[in-house]
Amino acid sequence: MLEFKRKLNCHLMLAKLIVALVLLLTSIQIYADICGSRAHIALQVLGSGGPELTDELTSTSYLIWYAGKAKLLIDTGPGSSTNFEKAKAQFEDLDAILYTHLHADHSSALPGFIKGSYFTSRDSDLMVFGPNGNKLLPAIDDFLVRMFGSDGIYPYLADMLSSTEDSSSFKLIPIVVSHKADTAFATKLNKNIQLKAINTEHGPIPALAWRIDIEDISIIFTGDTTNLGNHIQLLGSEVDMLVAHNAIPQKADGIAATLHMRPSDITNLTSAINPRQLLLSHFMRRSIESRDQILSFLSNEHVKRIPLIIAEDMGCYPLFHNDKTD
Repeated sequence: MLEFKRKLNCHLMLAKLIVALVLLLTSIQIYADICGSRAHIALQVLGSGGPELTDELTSTSYLIWYAGKAKLLIDTGPGSSTNFEKAKAQFEDLDAILYTHLHADHSSALPGFIKGSYFTSRDSDLMVFGPNGNKLLPAIDDFLVRMFGSDGIYPYLADMLSSTEDSSSFKLIPIVVSHKADTAFATKLNKNIQLKAINTEHGPIPALAWRIDIEDISIIFTGDTTNLGNHIQLLGSEVDMLVAHNAIPQKADGIAATLHMRPSDITNLTSAINPRQLLLSHFMRRSIESRDQILSFLSNEHVKRIPLIIAEDMGCYPLFHNDKTD
């Protein structure tokens, strides 16, 4: 009987060790699949598409990983909350949400994020940065009120607004980026993360380009813009990555050309900023179908020496200090 118990205990201990090993290997695999584990700072594309229902892409959204955590969310286009989950990001880790503008293909997933936050452990307020408003779109503070206010679309989420005294685990803190057209907005989230923004031309829609500096890594997001007036260049040069939206081909005209940069405009911007990498995103069918021509155009003497990346949904792009050249 004693021998039987001894063998049984040995088998139980072995079983426990096997289970522990499986759990450990599983956790290692899960962590290995997290974009933030690939580098100290990394950019993940949650959505590389635009507003179309036929491009088979998630609408615009980006996630910046820092020290293994998802810290900044840039735009929240349709489908981005699902990909945020697939990325194994944690909502409680976010320091801020940044909006380039409030077109639906850049912002309409926000209610999904906010409702989903009820089931997270977040207990600190969340800053939401966005542009000023006009008759076509509200400013970011009014946008949140119209979305979640007591008279808004989702009044049952009104306790999330900073203007309410209702109890909630955290509040949304809107920051309206309103400034002169030729002057950049700048703020520090903490000692390691600095934000800059500048007004850009996106037809009649208030829009921003963003520069994010984390430690010694810098990224510029153009958002949707023609870059009329060359305002993006005011955010600086020699950045580690330029994320440029490529929604139209070179031959585009009409309304499309009043909203977006042609490849020649992207080339000129790239030449002026001189980034160490150029990432193209925010594709539409017209730019996807013209990709070979666009890539040929962008491979001219201005940008051919710069690594050119075609963004993919869920693509992870590590950024290293040693990418820099003297």
